[in-house]
Amino acid sequence: MEQVPVLIVGAGSAGLSLSLLLLQQGIQSILIEKRRDISWVPRARNLNF
Repeated sequence: MEQVPVLIVGAGSAGLSLSLLLLQQGIQSILIEKRRDISWVPRARNLNF
């Protein structure tokens, strides 16, 4: 079983952004999402970096 330091639950705006930021810093992560398709109605309100 592969082990990584970060597990991201949810592939919404916040989860995808976090995954990208970690990748840019060289930090491995696994992103999991319970749905098979893309949500066309995002629920994230603000993402401040």
